[in-house]
Amino acid sequence: MVSYYFAVHTTVTIIDPASSNYAPQPFIEYLAFFVGGSLGAFLMLLGFHFLLVPIKQYRFIVLVILGGILGLSSFLGTNSLNPLFVLFIVWQTGMAFGLGWCLDHNKVNNYA
Repeated sequence: MVSYYFAVHTTVTIIDPASSNYAPQPFIEYLAFFVGGSLGAFLMLLGFHFLLVPIKQYRFIVLVILGGILGLSSFLGTNSLNPLFVLFIVWQTGMAFGLGWCLDHNKVNNYA
């Protein structure tokens, strides 16, 4: 929940000053959603790393970048679907796949 709050707050904080300009700047919106997705992934992965299963450093970095790329999925739903619904479904599904990729299944079976 904390990572969600900080990700949304960061995204809105980056977009808000950009919306006061006369012309829309799509690059700022893309950057905001990328940074918000990356920050949410980073905070979630910190909790996962320290509370559940340690994550190797290169996988941690790859998943933070994946979180940023998945944050851009809100632009997929601009025509027919609610963009935040698309962001919610795509980001969480993609990060769940990434967390599964991080698990060493031999170690996980030893915990059970």
